[in-house]
Amino acid sequence: MHNLKPLFTVVAVLFASIAIAQTPPTNSSETILLSKKGEPILPEAKDWALSVDASPFLTYTGKLLSNDGADAPVVNSLANYPLTIGGKYFISAKQAYRARVRIGIASQTINNSVVDNQNTTLDTVYIKDSRKSSATDVTLAFGKEFRRGKTRLQGFYGGEGIIGISTGKSIYSYGNNFSNLNVSPTSTDFVTPTALGYASAPANSRIQSESNGTGIKVAARGFVGAEYFIFPKMSIGLEFGFSLMYFNQNDGKLSSESWDAAAGSVKNKTLAKSGSRGFGIDNDNSGGAIMLNFHF
Repeated sequence: MHNLKPLFTVVAVLFASIAIAQTPPTNSSETILLSKKGEPILPEAKDWALSVDASPFLTYTGKLLSNDGADAPVVNSLANYPLTIGGKYFISAKQAYRARVRIGIASQTINNSVVDNQNTTLDTVYIKDSRKSSATDVTLAFGKEFRRGKTRLQGFYGGEGIIGISTGKSIYSYGNNFSNLNVSPTSTDFVTPTALGYASAPANSRIQSESNGTGIKVAARGFVGAEYFIFPKMSIGLEFGFSLMYFNQNDGKLSSESWDAAAGSVKNKTLAKSGSRGFGIDNDNSGGAIMLNFHF
């Protein structure tokens, strides 16, 4: 039970970061900044916003304007959480709820050719070993943002809570089987890649399956930044963050098989893969995150 104390601590800070002291409500008599065409430039109540990583746009612009093909400076992914989709909903011109989501589901099958140990012809015959892997990674974040400034240059700050869950497993199959006549079948070493695939060799023991325990991360994040509205409802911004995070990786499993000469059969063995846990406080994007924001 004592291992849960860091998790409870992060959860408490998570809610505290979201419940930041409210700024005074926006005065309805404030002057609205308009473009030459009379369009509101800054966000308004009930606006939605989408945030994307500005790196590809800056890289493209750098190539477009450069005589020698130099790229724009390298920048980090959006708030250092790659592959997440970020959005906002403005409850007033000075306050907005923020959310990010990532739902990653991936699978991969790798095949590798090995020599058929049962072949008795003069020609070399190959058969197939396979590794089928799958992984799931889900990240959700929710928070609140407060804004300051009356010109195109806006400052913002706030807090958000983040939770992530990840899993992964791999299953192996082999063309050559263990037997009394083949106690060390030629098998693929999926850890050692070669120019033609993966290395293979006679194996006294080989892996059947492996799974990582469920990984859970919980974080409370504070952020601060600024954005400049280059066009009405379109801005480019820079954001820095500071996070308190707890991570727990449960134990996984590793199954293997070998030939039991005494029993004259295949022997299976399952071992536990040790998990891990961690707790830390650090800048989560020390290089800053440059982003484009579109408001609707």
